Amino acid sequence: AGVFAAKNAGHEHLVVTIHDPEDAKRVREHDPDAIIIAVHTTGYSAGDAEMVRQYTDIVTACASSVVREICGPYAVLQAGSSVPVYALTPAGKHLILLRMAAIDYPLFTTHADLPVSGERCPKPLV
Repeated sequence: AGVFAAKNAGHEHLVVTIHDPEDAKRVREHDPDAIIIAVHTTGYSAGDAEMVRQYTDIVTACASSVVREICGPYAVLQAGSSVPVYALTPAGKHLILLRMAAIDYPLFTTHADLPVSGERCPKPLV
């Protein structure tokens, strides 16, 4: 409902967080240019992860094994490794890079085949 109200109020550039993958689909159908971020993904089914892969720009892996397995290989950028955040689109990548640019402390980046798993992942992954 908030997305529809924001668009009707004249807001052109929306960034939306969702938990329910069906919400991602609805937002994308209503506003193809919205940046959609999936959060709190622990407990997602494979179908949920696939829908998030199709309709979101960024997804947090949380303690979800299926998000790591299904979305990770499609990432164009990964922030973090213990609890990875995957950018799945160029718009998602751009948003994460903008956030990184605003951080005042040193950052380490590298090039790698994605996804990269951290040594201190949540246990158990579900």
